[in-house]
Amino acid sequence: MPAYEPLRAVANGLNDERRLSVVGALDQKTAPDVRAVLHDEIAASAGEVIVVDCAGMSFIDSTGLGVLVGALKVARQCGGDLRVEGLRPPARKVFEITRLTKVFDLG
Repeated sequence: MPAYEPLRAVANGLNDERRLSVVGALDQKTAPDVRAVLHDEIAASAGEVIVVDCAGMSFIDSTGLGVLVGALKVARQCGGDLRVEGLRPPARKVFEITRLTKVFDLG
């Protein structure tokens, strides 16, 4: 079990969708744990939409972006999708600069 858990899985989202809440930084330090949780959730709910709630995310770097892009790819290969919600303005700007706004469903 990691010393710092940046991702919380919650099953009580709208329409019983899987919601994962990112808390704190999604960076090089937390990326391995986040990747593991995301991939576990995708495997457990193949074919469904998984929502990553970033309202509690304070920072994202290129490693964090890579985790989300990788999870999106895996989710789509499994017949599902990954939606990112609640991006704060600085994080949204990172998505805009990298043109990931055209790749992700940013609810």
